[in-house]
Amino acid sequence: MFLIRVLLFAVACILFYYNVGLFFIQNLYSSEAYTKDKNFLFTISLQEAYTGFSKEHRYNKIRLCSVCSGSGAHSPEDTRSCPTCNGKGSVTRNMYFMGSTLQKQEQCPKCRGTGHRKLCTKCKGQGVEQGFDVIQLQAPGGIPENYEMKFEKKSDEVPGKKPGSVIVQITTDKHPIFRRDKNNYDLHVNLKITLLEALVGFSKHIKHLDGHLVYIFSDNVVQPEEVLTVPQEGMPMWDNPNQKGTLHIHLTVNFPDRLTAQQENEIKELFESITFVEHSSK
Repeated sequence: MFLIRVLLFAVACILFYYNVGLFFIQNLYSSEAYTKDKNFLFTISLQEAYTGFSKEHRYNKIRLCSVCSGSGAHSPEDTRSCPTCNGKGSVTRNMYFMGSTLQKQEQCPKCRGTGHRKLCTKCKGQGVEQGFDVIQLQAPGGIPENYEMKFEKKSDEVPGKKPGSVIVQITTDKHPIFRRDKNNYDLHVNLKITLLEALVGFSKHIKHLDGHLVYIFSDNVVQPEEVLTVPQEGMPMWDNPNQKGTLHIHLTVNFPDRLTAQQENEIKELFESITFVEHSSK
């Protein structure tokens, strides 16, 4: 008999702590002031990062029911107490175990925990429905890589809670010609020139990201791996839009595949008359 009492006491304790723990967990989550934030990754072109952009971003979200406005009731009159649970949302069920009666709290089967008389026919008492929202992404030129835009109260909508935020991280896609420096301000570009241009100089232009032309001039002999710099032709500075970074032009010399015997002799004669200056390696 003693063992039976101990067993019954142990079962009662398990059920008690289970219900108490479940109650506190449910209240812990339901007491959160805001719903969970939503995070998105949004990719723009390097040209858009240079000139600025304005784009819409559509995303799925949970909205308050368009019929009951989140109450979960069929009509305003049905927000009165459910007759089965008296508006508590839960009912007590008796459990019989080895001659003893145990009680357990369960969700009301009539109102599904809402406490209302009659449930909304659209959301079935949940108070929410699946929907979408649209946010406007706007930024001037020079937006940094991985920049985050925060839109407050644009996350999921849940009855009894405030909507959290939507956070959009902006990344830049690779460009076929220009490369953005890690400092976010400078740009890099490769430029091929002929051997003749490398020796006697050249004048060229590069079409920039917004279409304007950048003129490049050199009247000196191009050295191996030489890089020309053009100030104020890089990316707009995010913290100072009136200033821009530097454009770095990496020169590459195209050598001829082969020479004729006559060309070789002429070049040898030419180079014999040229004075070479040794340059220190970079």
